[in-house]
Amino acid sequence: MSRRYSFGRRQFLTATGAAGVAGLAGCSALESADDDPAATGDEGPEAAVEQFYESVTAEQQTQSEMFHSEVRGEFELRELETEVVEKDLDSEEFTNRVSLDDDIVERIVDGEQTAIVEAEFEVFDDGNEHEDTVTWALATEDSDWKLVDDGAEDEKAVAPNANFQFDYDDPSQVVTITHTSGSAIEAQYLFVRGEGIAAGYEGAFHEIPESDFQAGEEIAAGDRLDVEVEGSDFDISVVYETEETSDTLATFEGPDA
Repeated sequence: MSRRYSFGRRQFLTATGAAGVAGLAGCSALESADDDPAATGDEGPEAAVEQFYESVTAEQQTQSEMFHSEVRGEFELRELETEVVEKDLDSEEFTNRVSLDDDIVERIVDGEQTAIVEAEFEVFDDGNEHEDTVTWALATEDSDWKLVDDGAEDEKAVAPNANFQFDYDDPSQVVTITHTSGSAIEAQYLFVRGEGIAAGYEGAFHEIPESDFQAGEEIAAGDRLDVEVEGSDFDISVVYETEETSDTLATFEGPDA
């Protein structure tokens, strides 16, 4: 039987405000930030965003090292680019870019500088490369740039933060998927996808043969689903799908994949 904890891109996005523990293995695009004066957080709005991602990366690296390498999912922040796309927003413009009450925005922008920064980053998550963009609203406070919000104007449907564990039983050719922690998700939004999956076992959780779930029923910590596979070279994913979004929450490969 094989077990693996899969933490990756979605947990990283959640930790950085755009959406956890994630295994940040290998070199990070931010590990050399100490060599760059602009990455100290006191050189402008772009540097403040870079410093934030650096702190999250360091914290997740520390958490990752608590897990044995045999069960730690591979995740790496490979590249980060930041750019100021708007500056000197007034109170009304700033309000339209954040999810805050008007009176809070008034206090934030009163006599201060404001900016919108786009952060584009590339992550490597268990064999897959993903590119994401997060738009940050910032304002100065006591002359230092501070993050305020991750851009309500660009707000879109975001997958819930949930962790899944996979257990593979070779004799029976069955992978047991267990929701271990995080958000409860309705069964019709969770899908089994991948390659090497037995016929009929790819689809929404409530549609899988012998599934105990019904459409509308929440899948929460402790709930599990058995999926039959064909051989040991399978690649299986748990995907969150709605009309607005499709996001891979966890992946698992067979021992011979």
